[in-house]
Amino acid sequence: MLRVRILYVAALGLCVAGSALLAQEATAKKDRGPLPANFGKLALSDEQKAKAYPIHEEYQKQIDDLSAQIKKLQAERSAKLRELLTPGQKERLKELQAEETAKRTAETAKREAAEAAKKAGEKAGEAVKEAGDAAKKAAEAAKPSK
Repeated sequence: MLRVRILYVAALGLCVAGSALLAQEATAKKDRGPLPANFGKLALSDEQKAKAYPIHEEYQKQIDDLSAQIKKLQAERSAKLRELLTPGQKERLKELQAEETAKRTAETAKREAAEAAKKAGEKAGEAVKEAGDAAKKAAEAAKPSK
């Protein structure tokens, strides 16, 4: 009886460990992120994917680190360049940057409005077509039978 209990506990432990390992593997696959553009369309084998993900992750980490360094250098450069400016020039720079931000915001709003209008126009066109079809059907139904 003791052997049965020991075997039962061991089997249960293996099941729990196995399911945890499978869950961890599934999570790891989800966290990997996508491969480079168009790689998903190449029907890579599982072996190729297994080799590609670590390569992609290794270089992506380096790229992320370099991107952070670039942002830091750009911020340092901007700060040093601003130190050269007079108070009046600093104020004018703020105004110019605010104008650029407002312009970009307006352009984005204009583009979004155009897209919304296009979608609304498409829906209106569909509604007009459906109304025309319904009118034709009504006209045919109203024709006297011969």
